[in-house]
Amino acid sequence: MYRSGPDDLKNLHIRIKDNRSGNIQENNDFKDGIEPGPQNPDAPNYIWVKPSHPWDEDYTITVTGTEFHSVQDIVFRSVQKTGQFAMQVTIEPGGRPVMSCRDSLIPEAYPAGRGSRENCSAVVAVDPRVLNKLQPEPYGFEEPNGAFTATRLRKLPPASDLDVQSEDRHLTEYQQTVMKGKLSKYRGTKLLILYAGGPKTLAFARSFRKLFSGFGWYVEGPRFVPVGDEEIVDVQMSVSRRYWNRPYSRAADLLSSLQGIKHRQAFVGASLIAQLSGNRNVLLR
Repeated sequence: MYRSGPDDLKNLHIRIKDNRSGNIQENNDFKDGIEPGPQNPDAPNYIWVKPSHPWDEDYTITVTGTEFHSVQDIVFRSVQKTGQFAMQVTIEPGGRPVMSCRDSLIPEAYPAGRGSRENCSAVVAVDPRVLNKLQPEPYGFEEPNGAFTATRLRKLPPASDLDVQSEDRHLTEYQQTVMKGKLSKYRGTKLLILYAGGPKTLAFARSFRKLFSGFGWYVEGPRFVPVGDEEIVDVQMSVSRRYWNRPYSRAADLLSSLQGIKHRQAFVGASLIAQLSGNRNVLLR
C-alpha cells in the first residue's frame, strides 16, 4: 500500500470485492493508519487475496477512513501469455478517476481504465525487497505464460513426528460403507499396505487390512515403507504405466472411495500398492 499526500490515513477499513465470484473480503488491520509516502520495505503493508478465477481477475477495492474514501478497480488477465492490467482510482464517490491505466490487450468488456493511454507497467511494478518480506513466504511464483518459478522447497516433517502429534485414527462407519460398496466387486485383488510412522499409524494401517480382507481382497502387510519413503504423509495411488492412457476402473474406484481421508487427487506411477503413512493419511502406491 502506498499513501501519496501530506496527511496520515486513520481508521482504515478495506473492502475487497471479487467481481468474478461476488465474494467480499473485509479488512480492518490498518485502523492505526498509514503514513504518507512509500512504505517501508522492511515492514510492507499488504493483503492476501485468493482469486476465484486465477489469471482472469476483476476486483473493486473500497478504502474508507477518517475523512477519506477511495474506490480502486483492478483487472488482471493473462492474454497471449502476458500479464495485462487495467486500473483506475476514484477519490470522491462518483467523481472522475484521479489515476487510470490500461494495457493494450485488455478486452473492451472491462470498463476499468477505458480511454486511458497510459500503460500499467510502471504503476504495478513491485519492489523486489517487498517480495522478500512476504509472510507467509511464498514457495514460488506462477507467470502469465504458465511457467512456475520455485523460490523454496517445502520440507515435510518426519512421519514419526506427525504420528506422535496425531490423535488415534480410525475408519468411520460411513467410510467403510463407501469402500465396501465400491470395492467388493473386485474380490481377489492383491494389495500390499505400507505405512510410515509409529504405533498410531500402524494401528490405522491394520484397520485397512481388516476392512479390505473382509470383502475378499488378498492383503499383505502392513509393512514399514522402504528407506527413503519415511516422510510420505498423504494418501496416494500408484498405477502401472501401461494403464496411464486408458481407464483403470479398479484403481479409479479405490481412489474415489477414500472419502473423508486426505489423499492425492491423481494417480502416480508404479505398481498397485497401498501405503499408509504419516499423520492421518493413507498412501496408495
